[in-house]
Amino acid sequence: MQFSMLIQATVLVLFAHIAAAVALPIEDHLPVKRGASGAMRFTGSIYPGGPAVDLTGTINDVFPKLIKLYPNLKPVTAPTTSTSPNPSLAKRAFKKNTRCIKESADRADYYTVINHALPYIRAIGNLMCEAPLGWGCASIYCVPSPIANIRLCNGWATPTKVPCIKVWEAAVVVAEKCTAGAKKSIRGQQQSDIGNYTVAITAVPCFL
Repeated sequence: MQFSMLIQATVLVLFAHIAAAVALPIEDHLPVKRGASGAMRFTGSIYPGGPAVDLTGTINDVFPKLIKLYPNLKPVTAPTTSTSPNPSLAKRAFKKNTRCIKESADRADYYTVINHALPYIRAIGNLMCEAPLGWGCASIYCVPSPIANIRLCNGWATPTKVPCIKVWEAAVVVAEKCTAGAKKSIRGQQQSDIGNYTVAITAVPCFL
C-alpha cells in the first residue's frame, strides 16, 4: 500500500513539473540555437517554376538575395484595422494553443511587427521555413530598434518544415490576440494544432 502511494505521489509530482514547463513561454524554455546549426532555413520557390532557393538567416538577411532572383518581390501588406492585422484570421487559422504573455518587459513593438515583419513574411509565403533540429528556436525576423523578434520553434526532436505562410498566419494570430498596453506592444506565441512548431513574438535580443 505504501509503495503504491509512493508511486502515485511520484506520478503527481512528475505531471506537476510537466505542466509547469508547458505553462512557460516556449521561447523561455527552448534554447535559441546559435550558428549555422540554429539558423532559420528557407527553401523552395516563391512561385511555381521560379528559381529554387536554399538560404539561411533571418528574412532581413535573405530578402536582398531573394530580390536578385525575383526582381518583382515586394512586401505584402496584410489587411489591417486600427486594432488588428486581420480580425477573422484568428478564428480560422488555428483552433487553440494561443498564449499571451502580458506581464513582461520583453514585448515586441506593435508597429514594427505589423508594418514590417508581417508584410515581409507574407511575401515569402510560398517558401518553406525550417525550424532548427531538436527543440530549438530561430528568428525568422528580427530588428533591434524598435525591437521585434519573431521566432519559429521546433517542438519535436525531428526536423520541422513549415510553409512560411503558416508562420505568417500564426504571427498574425498572436498580433491579433496578444497586443496590449497604451504603447501597443506584443508578446505571445501560437502553437500548431499538432504541436510540432510554435511561432513566438517577443523582444529578446537578435542573434542566431
